Amino acid sequence: MIVIVAATVQESQKIPAIEQIVSAGTAAQNILLAAHALGFGGFWRTGAPAYDEHLKTALGLERGHTIVGFLYLGTPIESAPPIARPSLAEVAVEWKAPERIEPWGA
Repeated sequence: MIVIVAATVQESQKIPAIEQIVSAGTAAQNILLAAHALGFGGFWRTGAPAYDEHLKTALGLERGHTIVGFLYLGTPIESAPPIARPSLAEVAVEWKAPERIEPWGA
């Protein structure tokens, strides 16, 4: 299944256009997380079709709609191989607070 995620960007004094688009991107990421949690596989893709005005029209989108991604979802044929991850000791760092923190503008 392909899920097309689009933002309807509206003129707003309170919500800038970029925040409207980022919100749609956040929704797309949450859809992917939910799909993976349910055992489905999926990936997010954009590319030239996301910016094609003819495709947007064919999908019923209008001016002001921005495609943020195509989510390809399905049932995996096989499990993904495990990813080699470093141990905590390999990536952990010790954080030390600075002796003095300068206030902004000082």
